Amino acid sequence: MTDTHEYPDFQEDIFILEEINLNDEFLITGFHGLGGIGYLTTRFIVDMALKQNLGKKIGYLLGPKIPPFIEVLDNGSFGFPYELFHVENSLFFLIRLQPLVEEQPIIAQKLSDFAIKNNLKGFILLGGIDRDIFKDNVPPAVYITNSYFRGYDSILSKLEIPPAPKGILVSGGLALLITYAEHKKIPAIALFAPTRKGILDKNGALKLAKVIISMLNLNINVKEIERDIKRTEMLLKEIREKVEKEMKKESISRSDTFQIFT
Repeated sequence: MTDTHEYPDFQEDIFILEEINLNDEFLITGFHGLGGIGYLTTRFIVDMALKQNLGKKIGYLLGPKIPPFIEVLDNGSFGFPYELFHVENSLFFLIRLQPLVEEQPIIAQKLSDFAIKNNLKGFILLGGIDRDIFKDNVPPAVYITNSYFRGYDSILSKLEIPPAPKGILVSGGLALLITYAEHKKIPAIALFAPTRKGILDKNGALKLAKVIISMLNLNINVKEIERDIKRTEMLLKEIREKVEKEMKKESISRSDTFQIFT
C-alpha cells in the first residue's frame, strides 16, 4: 500500500530543549562582522557562563539553509551552527558560523517571532565599528536604538556610551534584526565596539563583553579570557622579536658577503 502522507517542507525553526520562563528577558546576539566583535563578545560570555555554572544550552535553530559544519567541543561533543543559551537572567543566541546572506532574513524573522511568543524584553545586538571614524576620543562603544527601546539612557551615560555617528551604514544580519524588531514593535539596541578591519579583535570583544555584563548585572568573571589574551599577545611579541632578530642577522651576513666581493 502506498503511503500518501504528505510531509511539509522543512523550514528554519527554533527548537527548545528545556522549557524556561523567558518573560521580560533580553536576547543578546552578534554576527561575524567587523573585527568579529559580535560573535566573539557573545562567545566569551557564553563560554565563561558555562564554565562557571551560570548558564546552559536550552535550544538551537535548525533548517535546510544552515552552514554544513559543526564545531567540535570538549569530550567529543559538538556545537550546532546556531544555539540558544540561558545565562542567569538573559538569553544568548550564539552564531558559531556566519549565515549565508539569504539565510539572514530568515534568522531575523525567527528570532523576532520567538521574542514575541516568549514575551522577551527585547534585543541587545553586538557588532563592531571602524575606529578610524573617531579622532582623539574613542568611546568604549556607540549605540543605535529603535523607537521602542526606552529607559536605559542613564545606564548608557554611566558607561560613557554615546550614540553612533550620523551617516554610518549598518549592514548584514544585525541590520536586519533591528529592522525586524522595529516592524514588530520589539525594543532593540545595537552596541558597536571600535575596532579595525581585517582582524579578530579579542580585546575589543572583551571590552564589549564587560559592558554587557554591567548592563545586565551578570555575575560572570572574565579574568580567564583576559589571561588568555595577554598570553597570546606575549607569544606574538616574542615571535616578532625573534623574526626581527633573525632578519638583522641575515642583513649583517649579506653585508659581509658584499664586502668580500667588492
